[in-house]
Amino acid sequence: MESQDKGLVHLEFFELPVYRVTHGKYLREQSELRDRATNPERIFDEQTRKVLWDQGDEKQKQEMLQMWNSSFDRSDEALPWRYNDIIGYIRLYATLGLIKGDYYAVDIKRIRRDRKRAPYKYYDKVIEFHIHAKDSQDEIAKKIIENLSNLQDSSLFKNKYIFVDLLKVLIDFIDWKRLLPIGRF
Repeated sequence: MESQDKGLVHLEFFELPVYRVTHGKYLREQSELRDRATNPERIFDEQTRKVLWDQGDEKQKQEMLQMWNSSFDRSDEALPWRYNDIIGYIRLYATLGLIKGDYYAVDIKRIRRDRKRAPYKYYDKVIEFHIHAKDSQDEIAKKIIENLSNLQDSSLFKNKYIFVDLLKVLIDFIDWKRLLPIGRF
């Protein structure tokens, strides 16, 4: 999508979600929550647990665990990571021989796992590097991935996760010289 920003023409070409944590860490958190939600010691008081759980037969216990797991899966705590843990976006665009990235993030002081929806606001330009007409397709792709990797390692994104997996899948199939405005403006 071509647009004008402050009098300069630029081409937006990719948006990368930024997550509160990696998918693996999210799954570990989910597992801990599930363990707590399905723990008979937390569900029953001591007397009820003795009668229903400690003295119950194995089939009854398995049915209860299955019911608790099913209940957990339908709860607000079992939301899918990909669509519910995003805390920001990096919008990549090109203009006048530069590739830039703007960061938009939720406008809240403390980012928690169970946060309520918050508006996204412009945070800062987080990437800017030159591309040249003589750069090969591979060189342009490598520059993009290297800059995103460096950004992931920066203090701004400490304890956050920039999701570049989809870009990595597509990056070798994109004709960067035709897509980007290298020398067109």
